[in-house]
Amino acid sequence: MGQYGWSIGGVGGPAFNGAGAGGTGGADGSGSSGGKGAVTFIWWYPQPHGSYSATSTGTFPVPTGVTQIAFLATGGGGGGGGGWNYQYSYGGGGGGAGGTYISTLTVTPGQQISYTVGVGGTGGGAGRGYPEGNGCTGSTGGNTTIGNYIAYGGSGGGGNSTSSGGGAGGAGGGNGCTGGSGMVGSLSNTWGVGGAGGPAFNGAGAGGSGGGDSSGSSGGNGALTLLW
Repeated sequence: MGQYGWSIGGVGGPAFNGAGAGGTGGADGSGSSGGKGAVTFIWWYPQPHGSYSATSTGTFPVPTGVTQIAFLATGGGGGGGGGWNYQYSYGGGGGGAGGTYISTLTVTPGQQISYTVGVGGTGGGAGRGYPEGNGCTGSTGGNTTIGNYIAYGGSGGGGNSTSSGGGAGGAGGGNGCTGGSGMVGSLSNTWGVGGAGGPAFNGAGAGGSGGGDSSGSSGGNGALTLLW
């Protein structure tokens, strides 16, 4: 560096595969930020020879030559909780999403495998006025089962009253997401908002929405997919 010259910041460590470079040192200012890290996943599986999907309870006949099947099971979503309306409304909680189970089964060609697909829970009824009653809690979704494996249904969203505020969201079944809580209305905006149901997984098992000042909606049915 000269007497009046500018110093030079150090060079950051080099990136690897385009990620994780070190930041450059500052000359007479702040240093620059380091580069973000990264992770890359690589996998390989044999292509499945066949698949089977079910949205209702039944029996699966194992095809010739098949000794192992993979499955993805999702439980039914819980029903949304009913809202309550007196002067202004209190939204019901959303139903919890059905849980998901992924695993494999050892099977024998020609074997008949029974399975159950969980039905979505029913939405809770709405409460009306005072003191007629509170909004009702939605019912729990049905479990989806195959062999000894269970994908649990989501719990129903909570109903509510003026004393409890918005209804609580129902718990998800197993690893399913919890439903959202209901929102309370006001005298200037009389409609409360029902909580959102827990999200579906692969298109199945969504929790039902909570009612604003009405009944909650039903949860989505579960599903079962087999691959071999």
